[in-house]
Amino acid sequence: GQINVGGSLYSATLYKIQSVAGARSSIDKTLALLIRAPDPTGGVILEIAGGRNGGTDSSFIAPGPQHHIIDNKAQLDSGTNIFFAEYRGSVNPGGPDYHTAPAPGDTSVFNPPMPVYGDLIPGYNTFAASEWGGAEEEDVVAIAQFVKNNGAGLSPFNPSKFYVIGGSHGGYLTLAVASRVSGITRAIAHHGGADAPAFTA
Repeated sequence: GQINVGGSLYSATLYKIQSVAGARSSIDKTLALLIRAPDPTGGVILEIAGGRNGGTDSSFIAPGPQHHIIDNKAQLDSGTNIFFAEYRGSVNPGGPDYHTAPAPGDTSVFNPPMPVYGDLIPGYNTFAASEWGGAEEEDVVAIAQFVKNNGAGLSPFNPSKFYVIGGSHGGYLTLAVASRVSGITRAIAHHGGADAPAFTA
């Protein structure tokens, strides 16, 4: 489908990627959203969002025009593709009690709207805390390997321009990716947007 980032529409594809099953569930896949640059130059940024909280009922929050220190729209317009990594534990089913299950993301920016996570991967949209501590690391590593191996068939694809960035719990997971996946050009792990330098691929 398409996604609206900063007022412009970009082609987007949601991938289900094989991952190691977590100790607390039988889930063996994770999700990544690719937003394609209209005139790609071969570079890829993998963004890993931080952990959710009870008041957050959407995921893939990062596709807004800004994600902390990255101007996503500017990156796309300059030719850099962007992947957004999901991981079990980052997804709350929605609402302060975690009992409802809206579609991921702000559905107004997706055309067509993305399906509910639980319909894509049964059990994926579970209470966050029950899945932290290992399974989410396996998810982001699997996504990074998928990107590194060009599983999305990007053309062109330049593996020497592969960047990973994340804040808060996503910063921890960025360090996990950097330590376990070779060939990362640059990794930026930060606590929040205010404590990290501006980044341009």
